[in-house]
Amino acid sequence: MDLLQSKKLINGNKTELKGEFVETTKIVVKDVNENEIEKVVSVIRQLATMPSFATDSQVRFYKWFSDDGLRGQSWSVIGSFSHFRPPFCTVNTIDIKRFIENCWASYNELEEPRALNVVVDYFVSTDSLFLPVELMLATSFILLENLKSTYAKHRGYPYRNGSYRKPDGSSWSFQALLNEMFDSVGMRADLVDIKTLRNEIIHSGLSQLSFDEQYTIYEKCKELVTEYFLRLIGFSGKFFLYSSSGTRFKHIA
Repeated sequence: MDLLQSKKLINGNKTELKGEFVETTKIVVKDVNENEIEKVVSVIRQLATMPSFATDSQVRFYKWFSDDGLRGQSWSVIGSFSHFRPPFCTVNTIDIKRFIENCWASYNELEEPRALNVVVDYFVSTDSLFLPVELMLATSFILLENLKSTYAKHRGYPYRNGSYRKPDGSSWSFQALLNEMFDSVGMRADLVDIKTLRNEIIHSGLSQLSFDEQYTIYEKCKELVTEYFLRLIGFSGKFFLYSSSGTRFKHIA
């Protein structure tokens, strides 16, 4: 499959496109037999999730057609161009290309057991939907809950009385299970401020922290999820730190 990004998009004013439904990428698949169409459509639907994560936008697969124009399908979808602080450069797309090519096999293997398509939808919705900061944070906390739950299930931890259980029968706390999850891919994370704000927002819907304090914690959540996702599917290379607005990056060996 060849992914061809629109030159008009690459060279255009991306700020003007923010929030719009924009046709960005064409996928060319050659020599597809009639009995292979359903499989190809399924693969492309999965594949669309990876550039969605890479650009932090709601990338959607919405139609296909044959060269002769006699066959095709289209679907009603909702998606918007975000391009606020994507993990990868969207002008020089070499890192996105490397990300998709090198991580496709592991993403495909883990998509179902770790619900990675759901992870990406949560991840991109916080910036694409222009949400209040409390709702951005709440969505980020739900995303962390999603990640830790699929991690525990994938590890075979039993679930009883509303919580996953350790081998000794005691329950995993939110923070302890996340710490083990991050540790499993070689990460260390200070989750105290995230846990405190999570409890405050989930229980009351509001926070006593200032906007700047809340947004700093939101940035931290975005960076943690970005790095975890990349490490989980075996990415090696650099990605932009969300809090730096594209001025600093981190390298995963």
